[in-house]
Amino acid sequence: MEVLNRMDKFSPDDITKEIGLLDIYKASRSKLPKNKINNFSTLAIFTMLIVYAFTSTETSISLLEKTRKWSELGFNFSAGILGFLIAGFTIFASVNDKSLFITMAKTKHEKSGLSYLKYNFFTLMYVFIVYLGFAILCLLIQLLGQTSGFISIIVELIAGKDNFLETKRFLAGISIIVVGTWFFYSLMLLQSFIFNVYHMVMTAIRWEIEKDNQE
Repeated sequence: MEVLNRMDKFSPDDITKEIGLLDIYKASRSKLPKNKINNFSTLAIFTMLIVYAFTSTETSISLLEKTRKWSELGFNFSAGILGFLIAGFTIFASVNDKSLFITMAKTKHEKSGLSYLKYNFFTLMYVFIVYLGFAILCLLIQLLGQTSGFISIIVELIAGKDNFLETKRFLAGISIIVVGTWFFYSLMLLQSFIFNVYHMVMTAIRWEIEKDNQE
């Protein structure tokens, strides 16, 4: 097992420093290591969707229809996965030995500068936040992005009748890029989530074995 370094100045207040999901998201993005496979594959999909959206001869109506279908599928998928993830996370957090969590809270993860407790839990929470954000995006598209819906009315008011079709085509391209890229990235995060859960379970088991050997 790797050598663990105790944090120089541990304060219990550090455990509850984050007061919202936005704080956890910011810390996750800035301090957790980036997954190259997830990032490069998502960038590839993003690039392909840009080429498709702005070189395709499809009309804005066709692109928007695809976006609505993708958002409907995305909402159902993300809502289902969120329920599964939250249930699994709750069970995992409640059945594990609290002494392991305390030790992790007092031990520094060198690469991120976080405690091992926050490093492990931030990786899990980051997945929740991405899926929640995607579910909200898909729901807003379903509520506001229908034909002659709120977004269409606002675009017509701002762009005017002369530029409405061009603006609508541009926004349709942007929407299919955003939804498609976010959907793919969410799927890629699942493989990271599965490994992180596996790693935390193995850590808990090893902790129990080593604790028994010391007694």
